[in-house]
Amino acid sequence: MGIPTNEAFVECLELFDRDDDFEFSHQFLPEHFTHVSDERGRALIEEALQRRHDRRVRLHEHSVMRWVTSQNVFMHAHRKMYADIYKQIKRLQERSASDDSTRTEHINVLFERLKKAANDSNHAYRFRSVVLDVLRPTFSQMHWYRGYLQALQEYFHSDVADRMTDNRKDIEKTIQVAIAGLKAVKILMSDPIAIEYLRRMPNGRRPMFWKDSVVDAQIKGLETLAALGPKSIYPIVRSNDTKRERLFVYRLSRLNWIHFRSFKSEAISSLMMLEGFERSMDPRDIDKLCKEFREDQRELLRKIDELTSVG
Repeated sequence: MGIPTNEAFVECLELFDRDDDFEFSHQFLPEHFTHVSDERGRALIEEALQRRHDRRVRLHEHSVMRWVTSQNVFMHAHRKMYADIYKQIKRLQERSASDDSTRTEHINVLFERLKKAANDSNHAYRFRSVVLDVLRPTFSQMHWYRGYLQALQEYFHSDVADRMTDNRKDIEKTIQVAIAGLKAVKILMSDPIAIEYLRRMPNGRRPMFWKDSVVDAQIKGLETLAALGPKSIYPIVRSNDTKRERLFVYRLSRLNWIHFRSFKSEAISSLMMLEGFERSMDPRDIDKLCKEFREDQRELLRKIDELTSVG
């Protein structure tokens, strides 16, 4: 099929971000779920299940998703990461296709969840949360897909890795220039004559009325950033032929840690065998790199805590 264009990646990512269910979600009202026999509530759940199915189909029919899922290396990695889900799918497929008991049981479970939330003393917040969960129950997996596709787009169609290594060389100087600029803005905002002239300029009705506290907080943040140093700020240190691959590993290691509390190094190695990757990496090397990223992150948080602590 060939590597999808940047425009195709953008279009696919927008499908993940699109919220077609926002208006529909407001049709769910607590009173629809306060009685077991309430058919309106069950009808809403039925429609929600159909919307979930249709959305999943739209996503998987997109050219980018078809390109990804058509490759054995991706499916191998995905099955390893989501083994439990594949087991559930297999169990469902083994049941009779004409048996509606699974769907009915699913509706009953969702109805009971919504009923419980509707009767909760803090039902306004709790009920809304459950409604959104009913509409998008696979958020976790969808979030992983989105992060993965974004990492692919970055690898194939961006110069982020190059800019990271270039910016790293001048970051300390750039931060000092930014701090000097903010201090100059602070002085300018204290000058009533300058403010008056700014008002008279085109689009100058609302000049930069920044409170001193806001500017001071930004300066403090930049000073903290400068104190951290380039190594703590940028995950990509060396500028060589593997920087794009190392950035991809960095993105996937963080994404996988959020979802699995594991780097899934073998899966990342498989995903780097996808069409278009210039280099793959051994799982052991990936695991070592992921551990370095994780340790750097811990050190970064420790430094931030030290630099921003009061007293």
